[in-house]
Amino acid sequence: MKIEINGQPLAFTLENEKTTGDILNALEEQFEKNDSTIIEIELNGKKITAEEIESLSSRAIDDNDSISVKSVCADGIIMSLKELANDFEPLCTELEELPVLMQQNDDKKSYDIINRFAESFDILCHLATLSSLFPAKFEGKKIAEKSLADFLKDFSPILTDFEDSLKNKDTVLTGDLAEYELKPRLEAYISDIAGF
Repeated sequence: MKIEINGQPLAFTLENEKTTGDILNALEEQFEKNDSTIIEIELNGKKITAEEIESLSSRAIDDNDSISVKSVCADGIIMSLKELANDFEPLCTELEELPVLMQQNDDKKSYDIINRFAESFDILCHLATLSSLFPAKFEGKKIAEKSLADFLKDFSPILTDFEDSLKNKDTVLTGDLAEYELKPRLEAYISDIAGF
């Protein structure tokens, strides 16, 4: 039997494990001890959905089986959240410059900034989703006096307005939202993430 964790082979000797579920439970116990959890499982090269796990848990182990798991740890998420703040710093300056660039019809620079914001915000949302796997670790950690989930929820109406302003080619509103709504929130994130 071959087991990989995050692409690295694991030296593993079967003890009392007889089923796929036994192995996954043993792995999860080890991950929990290290403030980590499994986020993806492959059995013999096929991704296993959450619905399939229960039916596979009683499946007998075969010597030719390969199990590959991807895991994430709470400290790794925190480190990634802090690294993201480094990306947000130059973005804040660029969001402040966006209204002028749009007035000058500098579409290329304007859309580069908007795309970088969208990509960075997607990463933030993904990390926030992963952080929800560790409620005890993230409890009490605040951005702008809100939990990470609530901080992101407050972004939602502004992002809708921002998207609408882009669709409507309303450069004045797009610039105002970038400078007076998005930028201050990113600055709050940069300031408060240091306390995580």
